Amino acid sequence: MSEVLIKSGLFSVVCLSALACVWVGYECRVTANELMQLRLAEQDLKTRWGQLLLEESALGALPRIESEATRSAGMRAPNSSDLIVVIQ
Repeated sequence: MSEVLIKSGLFSVVCLSALACVWVGYECRVTANELMQLRLAEQDLKTRWGQLLLEESALGALPRIESEATRSAGMRAPNSSDLIVVIQ
């Protein structure tokens, strides 16, 4: 009786160990999939960030600022007759 009990206990432990291995493998695949999705999202965000930096650079370019100032506010560069030199 004792030998049957030991064998059934060992069989149960082996089955539980096999199920644990299957579960760990599944969890590893799920985690690897999540990691891949996060890396793709990171790459997309890096691409978008680069595009935003280029856009910011283009919007802050001096010729564009000058043309916007001329168009929207009627500003212009001063003529030499408009300049006043102050000497202390």
